[in-house]
Amino acid sequence: MEQHWYTLRFRDGRPLIPPSLLAHDTLGEAFTSEDVPGWVAEVYYEAVENLAANKQCEPRTLMGYVIAHELAHLLLGNRHAPSGLMRAAWDLNDMFAIRQGSMKFSPSEGARMREALKTGISSAAAGR
Repeated sequence: MEQHWYTLRFRDGRPLIPPSLLAHDTLGEAFTSEDVPGWVAEVYYEAVENLAANKQCEPRTLMGYVIAHELAHLLLGNRHAPSGLMRAAWDLNDMFAIRQGSMKFSPSEGARMREALKTGISSAAAGR
């Protein structure tokens, strides 16, 4: 089985991608490819800190959820879910769940991530 690398980068400023190509509230981004075994996710510290301040959320708590979301993209692919931790944009209800520590992956997302770690990315990505 081919070994895959999962890299998480923290940027203290804004994304390198032009702002016109990203949502104004982008907290992180995952760069994935089925052809390359190198996988990278970025978290934008300044954006996380700003959102945490605006939504009365502990920055370290929000950072943990953003990290989990972006690392999950490395295992699940770039799709988002209609609810839960893999939702594309977190609303007020989601922020409340984050503050309460109750935002979660769905059972199927959890199963797919465990499968990806056991058997390799290609099989999990196929289930997107």
